[in-house]
Amino acid sequence: MDNLSSLANIASILTAIFIIIATVYYFGGRISKRRRLEKFLQGEKLYKPNHNPHTTLYLIAKLGMTGEEIFRASSDSPNITRKTVKDSSSGLAKDILFEYVDGPQSN
Repeated sequence: MDNLSSLANIASILTAIFIIIATVYYFGGRISKRRRLEKFLQGEKLYKPNHNPHTTLYLIAKLGMTGEEIFRASSDSPNITRKTVKDSSSGLAKDILFEYVDGPQSN
């Protein structure tokens, strides 16, 4: 019975350690993707002053991130704004554009 109790204690400690490592890995990945998107859009704005905001598809191709990762990173960033492009015939959103802005903005 004593061995079983010791194994249970070890298992609970290992579970806690695993959860901490997984949490750090998850949030570290989110921060890394947000910084990569910010750095790319900021560089585009600095080195190409007459640029247009970028579409999701363009960012997927350039950054190698999924659309979901781009949306999540833009939502996490106070410096990235999202704008919609409307279809002229239906009036519905056709695409979403992303742009770096200096200073925190409300999305």
